[in-house]
Amino acid sequence: MHHRSAWRLVAGPAAAIAAALSLTTPVLAAAATTLDVELTAVTLGVGAQTPIETLLSASPAATLVSPTVRYEISGLTGVTVVSEDSYCESFSGTVLVCARPFELEVGPSPEAGHFGVALKASGSAVAGESGTLTATFGADGVTEATDQVTITVADDVDLAAGESYALGVTPGEAFTASLRVTNTTAKVVRGADVRSHAGYAFEAAEKFSNCVYREDDRLTGCVFEHDLLPGTTYEVALPFTLRKDTMAPGASAGEFEWLTAGDHTDDRKATTAGTLRLTPVASAGRAPRTGGDPEDSWQAVTVNATGKQGADIAAVGTQVHGEAGAVVDATFGLRNNGPATIDSSRPGDAAGVVLVTVPSGTTVTKVPESCSVAEYDRTDLDAVQYYCGVGPLFPAGETVTWTFGLRIATVQVDATGAVESNPACQCARFDQDIDRSNDRAELIVNPAGRGALPIAGPRGVMIGLTGALLLAAGIAAFLMVRNQNNTVANDPAETKPQR
Repeated sequence: MHHRSAWRLVAGPAAAIAAALSLTTPVLAAAATTLDVELTAVTLGVGAQTPIETLLSASPAATLVSPTVRYEISGLTGVTVVSEDSYCESFSGTVLVCARPFELEVGPSPEAGHFGVALKASGSAVAGESGTLTATFGADGVTEATDQVTITVADDVDLAAGESYALGVTPGEAFTASLRVTNTTAKVVRGADVRSHAGYAFEAAEKFSNCVYREDDRLTGCVFEHDLLPGTTYEVALPFTLRKDTMAPGASAGEFEWLTAGDHTDDRKATTAGTLRLTPVASAGRAPRTGGDPEDSWQAVTVNATGKQGADIAAVGTQVHGEAGAVVDATFGLRNNGPATIDSSRPGDAAGVVLVTVPSGTTVTKVPESCSVAEYDRTDLDAVQYYCGVGPLFPAGETVTWTFGLRIATVQVDATGAVESNPACQCARFDQDIDRSNDRAELIVNPAGRGALPIAGPRGVMIGLTGALLLAAGIAAFLMVRNQNNTVANDPAETKPQR
């Protein structure tokens, strides 16, 4: 029969379309959290105690449950790892486990200050001996990260830093951090390190072969392979630029710590300049003394940004469509329109927060880890609201987004929620927005009279192919009926006799 041929005519294309349709369904995998921990090599004087800087990070940003860091020393005599934190427990002096009893928010930028841990060398420690310090960072449901550095025991000497000072600089302008260090003991010090704990605003203007830098051009530290004579003061000039996107007016602190020589070679980056050197300062020495004082090894350089430069933080809303019972993804966010970057790294606060009001007729099924139900400082007591936080650094020109899963319980035309940027609160929060007109945006489910939103991506392709498949089926049905009619008209056996 001819109608079978008609079905064959469209069966091939229809099957191809159906196969293509099955291929357009995306297979999405949730991004796993990757932890990282970084230690810095330490040179420890006999009888001295030195803090351990532990940098923690997670990519993507995550709220960690039951975070722990395990420290272990090996290969050293008379050296222990200690902490005064109540949630840190020591095992035989060489192992210390710090388990925080509450959640920890960690972002992709390495941050210190979460654990107060130090190395302590007793009188039985052996000068010249080297060992290792291993740190293992973990939390519930994520893979642990480990780092290991060298610990060296040295003679008990003291390097005293210069006096702290402040200066005024315009964003984008070059400046110099002038540092001084004095060997206050009666022994020659064989080399020295300076570690930089400077904020984001301190951008390295030059890079030297004996210094270490982060990817964002922040100085980590420098190694000086000079002998420092007893009672002699030395100075070094570190060239910086105050980043052009620095908030002004405002203060950015750079803290510099002097230590006896350690090892910074593991993270050394390509350089554009020669070797940075210490220069003796005439008639600026101190009387030699015995015994180190770790409190005098720090020098602070505070840069007061002059002028006026703020940040405009705008709320980013969205519109979504769906039928009753459907779960839709609603992506909203904050954008820093600049011109200034917000840096809250020092206090460790979020550089920005968003308050989300859930539209009526919907329930939340999925929430990012950096978001939580709003219990305080709510703007709508009759609605469900969530707070979401940006990391400690919010660069100018960057947009941060969050995606909620919303189940549509009942279809309501123009079900409207809200996205609010940094609403007022009795707390430490960014409150210097230079344009408040864009601090609120709408989150609308099933908008009416606003024009249907275009359907793009895999879902759009799937809908298009579904339409093509239905069209092919319609053509097949039409051809089948037509061929049946032709057969009846031309078949003599089917022709009734005329009377």
